[in-house]
Amino acid sequence: MSNQKPVTRYQRIPDTRYQKKIRSPHLWFLVTGFFWLLVSGIWFLSLPASRFPLPESWFRPVISIAVAEVVDRIVAVVNEDIVTQSELMERLNPIVAQYQTVYQGEGLVRKISEARRDILGQIIEDHLILQRAREKGLEASAEQVEERVREVIGKFESEEAFHQAVSEQGLSLEELRQKYRDQHLIQQLIGMEVRSRIIVSPKEIQDYYSAHADDFKTPEKVRARMILIRKARPEDEAPAGDGLGEAEDEATVEGQDLVLEKLERVRALLEQGTPFEEVCKQYSEGPNRDEGGDLGFVSRGEMVEEIDKTLFSLKVSEISGPVESRVGYHFFRVDVRQEASLPAFQEVNDEIENALYQEKFSAAFRTWVNELKEEAFISIK
Repeated sequence: MSNQKPVTRYQRIPDTRYQKKIRSPHLWFLVTGFFWLLVSGIWFLSLPASRFPLPESWFRPVISIAVAEVVDRIVAVVNEDIVTQSELMERLNPIVAQYQTVYQGEGLVRKISEARRDILGQIIEDHLILQRAREKGLEASAEQVEERVREVIGKFESEEAFHQAVSEQGLSLEELRQKYRDQHLIQQLIGMEVRSRIIVSPKEIQDYYSAHADDFKTPEKVRARMILIRKARPEDEAPAGDGLGEAEDEATVEGQDLVLEKLERVRALLEQGTPFEEVCKQYSEGPNRDEGGDLGFVSRGEMVEEIDKTLFSLKVSEISGPVESRVGYHFFRVDVRQEASLPAFQEVNDEIENALYQEKFSAAFRTWVNELKEEAFISIK
């Protein structure tokens, strides 16, 4: 006869379905340790990078790999179009390569991030403009595309060099044609909806000229020639031996005596009326000696103060006495003088019109693109 007690109506029957089948203390320690390791890792990653700076040799390869690796995922949605990672990286990679030669560490990461944001913005704008162009039924003919291809080929040494360059960019010729087709549609639509609406009136041009007259003034200039006698340096007349100590100082004094002797010889020849060009070719140690020391036109303020003052005090054909500078002694002759002047309005009319047009175009284009964005569905992943 069994000693087991009968089960009453309110007695709970143990349910072992959810009991742990393994109760090993080793498993408990393993699970607990993993949990705290995970928590510690999350906490460490949440700290600012500046708290635990890593060696740049660890960091830079990671950037390179991350930039070079192209995963063709969606980075943005523009209405019915998608922008892929490969489309973004195609434009970004050349900029990244350039930045890696200039920036390092956090500066490099920041510049890449800024470039990525800007380029993605440009791609989104291109998609919006192309969508609008297709809505309006604009097309680029095969002849227009081929003309553009021929134009680009003409900039290479040969057609083979062109095809090699296209291949190095990871493009096929048909993909390149598609890019030119898109560029044509974009420019065609911009011309219709932005450029055609910009007008620069004659009054605007005249008003700009009057308000910015100083910006168009030509500074006072002279065309001059120069004879340079350089100062002596210790190594110029180095004595026998190692050239150190007092011997070096003696050589300097002796060299300077020779310089002064040459200076007086040049002064005497010029005072006797010997042509400046001949004296220059024989004695000058300055630039353009073989051209008679011709300096070309020099604007007021371009030279150091003592030389500038001398040049603009001379009359045409007048020769200066020696002017001392850090490098030596200079004789100048002025051949031509041009006084400061304001060009006539007609001379700068086109320049002003282009400047005003570009200013208006930039503002109008930005307004137009912003309107396209407001009407569109754009999602950046």
